[in-house]
Amino acid sequence: MNDTLKLPFYPIDFSQIELNLDPNTGVLYLDLKSNPRPSFNLTCLQELEKASKLIKEHKSDISCVVTSSKHASVFSLGGDLDMFHKKIETQDANTLRNYAHLCIDIIDTFNNSFFCKIPSIAFVKGQALGGGFEFALAHNFIIADETAKFGFPEVNFGLYPGMGAYPLFKRKAKGISAIEKLILSGDALPATELHAAGIVEIGR
Repeated sequence: MNDTLKLPFYPIDFSQIELNLDPNTGVLYLDLKSNPRPSFNLTCLQELEKASKLIKEHKSDISCVVTSSKHASVFSLGGDLDMFHKKIETQDANTLRNYAHLCIDIIDTFNNSFFCKIPSIAFVKGQALGGGFEFALAHNFIIADETAKFGFPEVNFGLYPGMGAYPLFKRKAKGISAIEKLILSGDALPATELHAAGIVEIGR
């Protein structure tokens, strides 16, 4: 699509995401541009929550939501590990709890088509790891380029992908072997392998 046809969806000064609407098709483009790292920091989650509410409020203008990333080689690296470390050190349980609730609410909203039957597509280039992969799985469809890689690295540092990895994956997968391979190995698998498992479509 020609970028000149995209219009800012709503006059909110987002810093971690970008929303643009194609008025001809009703496709809403949601671009992740989190910084300083391509992960879900707290501000990014808060902006995704606001965006989800806007999508529901303006559902009559939207035919589909397409999520991608402004980062060339990363869709999302998932959780904000630096923040986790700092908040654990300072015993800031409230911030960590709020972060977890936001993650769950956003996954639930996308997984349920924004509670208003608006379909969603995750277009993945590069790495989608941990919570980034779970977020992609919450979309109705995942389209990946041939360089994309997906994985749950949590096992490598003694954690489990707890934001819905197993049920989200199982909803799309052909059998459970691919699920177990990803969750238990901690490896990142190429888009071609996940295409064979029925998880992603490969864009050309």
